[in-house]
Amino acid sequence: MITLTNKETILCQELITSTNEINQVVLSKKFFDKEIIKKLNMTFNQLKGVYSSIAMKGLLNYDGDVNGMYEVYEWSVSVRNEDGTFNINTVEELLKVAQ
Repeated sequence: MITLTNKETILCQELITSTNEINQVVLSKKFFDKEIIKKLNMTFNQLKGVYSSIAMKGLLNYDGDVNGMYEVYEWSVSVRNEDGTFNINTVEELLKVAQ
């Protein structure tokens, strides 16, 4: 059973809604919404740690660094279809599928 902290839960929900059609999310100071950082009450470096923690729990897979500008992560389960529709809409659904 995967248990998430409050910050991991909030970040996962934000990431679910921003997932692209190939089930990837991006971590970048340039592209990441400052409102999310404010909502989580943390610095960008701390946010990177939450991403890593989610990955260590098996929900995200690190997919590489693009020219030092941003890091790409891919969901370990399909969150979104190629046609743009969502398989998973909430963290609760994500955790049920990931178990």
